[in-house]
Amino acid sequence: MRTTVESVEENAEAAKSRHRGDSGRSVTALAQQDEDNGQYTNNGNGSVDTTLERWSPEDPDGAQLAGSLFPGGGGGMFVHGVVHGPGGDPVSGAMLTLTDSGGRQIDRARSDEEGGFRVHPGSGGTYILIASAGQFQPSASMVAVNDRPVRRDVELSGAGVLIGMVHAGTRPVPGAMVVLTDVRGEVVASGATGSGGGYRLPDLLGGSYTLTVSAEGHRPVATQISVPDGQETTVDVPLEAGTRLTGVVRSANLGVPVPEAQVSLLDSTGGVVSAMTTDAEGGYEFTDLPGGEYTVIATGYPPVASSLHLDGQEAVHDVALGHSGSE
Repeated sequence: MRTTVESVEENAEAAKSRHRGDSGRSVTALAQQDEDNGQYTNNGNGSVDTTLERWSPEDPDGAQLAGSLFPGGGGGMFVHGVVHGPGGDPVSGAMLTLTDSGGRQIDRARSDEEGGFRVHPGSGGTYILIASAGQFQPSASMVAVNDRPVRRDVELSGAGVLIGMVHAGTRPVPGAMVVLTDVRGEVVASGATGSGGGYRLPDLLGGSYTLTVSAEGHRPVATQISVPDGQETTVDVPLEAGTRLTGVVRSANLGVPVPEAQVSLLDSTGGVVSAMTTDAEGGYEFTDLPGGEYTVIATGYPPVASSLHLDGQEAVHDVALGHSGSE
């Protein structure tokens, strides 16, 4: 950067000295010579005016440090405004990009220390103004430009981050699935915990969510959480190991397995936790049970009644036992 200002007194004195040293040359000629040297010019009436040369602050690439990257375009036709954060504070250093409907970049600018910006569309029309900055969610809005400046303030939402640890007691749980859903039940983020049981869900809008964590051999857990705009929130999730209950139903007299027997599991209040029928080997299984007192009830087949007529001859009548829906 450089600024060259030739003072009136210095230029005038230099002109007089050169005129005295070269009486054969006119003031006009001397002034033209100095104009060629970039110092001052003749205003056409014999007197000498100084010139002022100024250079705007630029970065090494030649782009202005603040404001539009293409200043002066479009004359008085421009889009300007202030970039605000979630709390209303101005956001400096935000990048504003103006594109046309075809996605072609028209102008770019960075917001100043007070959040102000100005971009020049060059001509009237409908444009898209894109804003992005640091730990904020980017935004985009339509802007219609006619023949006058357009004021369009931009409000950026903070990009929150949710981190935490999934553990069972003092033991971390690796490979646990972490799912975040919004108030409409839509999944907005998900991921698996690392080897140390940690997880991280970035780029979240501020708001209320449901955090659900599940892992093999553990009972799933769901909890309501709140993520502030632009902040990092830590939520550790404890999991309980799910108990697995298995067994075989056998005939009390013969000791053989009883397939298709009905098995019900009741909790300490008498409520039915789960129910099932045994497999071909008489086996049953209940999983993901919390610790506590339970009751197991096994029943055989329900009675089956059928009508028949005997006429004194030998007869054969088979009976099929089973539960409703079984074959």
